[in-house]
Amino acid sequence: MQYRMLRSHLWDPESGLYGERYDVDKETWVIATPSATSNVAVAEAMARALREGGDLTPAEMRGRWQRETRELVAACSSLDLDSVSAALLARAVTLGTDDGWLS
Repeated sequence: MQYRMLRSHLWDPESGLYGERYDVDKETWVIATPSATSNVAVAEAMARALREGGDLTPAEMRGRWQRETRELVAACSSLDLDSVSAALLARAVTLGTDDGWLS
């Protein structure tokens, strides 16, 4: 549920990245510019959720999360990554590769 809300309010389909901050009450962006830290944190969190959920995650949801995380990892290549962001992105890629849904 938390991921669905995050995606519905912060994700920009044109860039494939998440903006920083959205005011739900006012239905307006506070900070629309995507940051490397936030975007790779989402990718890493999704990779961990996929691993931890395993076969208990419904197949349709698992497939959608895998697809969306692959797309986010690819979109993150357009960002200027600092060392922390690069490490988080590497962790997401390693988890996805090891688990067989990211190649």
